[in-house]
Amino acid sequence: MTPSDHIIIIQIHNEKAMPLIKQLESLELITILEENVQPAKPSLSAKYRGKLPAEVYSSIQTSQILKQIDGY
Repeated sequence: MTPSDHIIIIQIHNEKAMPLIKQLESLELITILEENVQPAKPSLSAKYRGKLPAEVYSSIQTSQILKQIDGY
């Protein structure tokens, strides 16, 4: 990799673009590093962050704190 090399990730929305990408590769203007890479699934905590109403979240935290107190 030379200092002028840049790595970018692109998403192809239309299959008509693939012949153009392949042609750029055959002209040695680009290199296809990986094909058909699936985006990583977000974790459930990231997916649902901020979706729980504040009242419910607060009551869950309160009951968890109370469970941790000795003798409750």
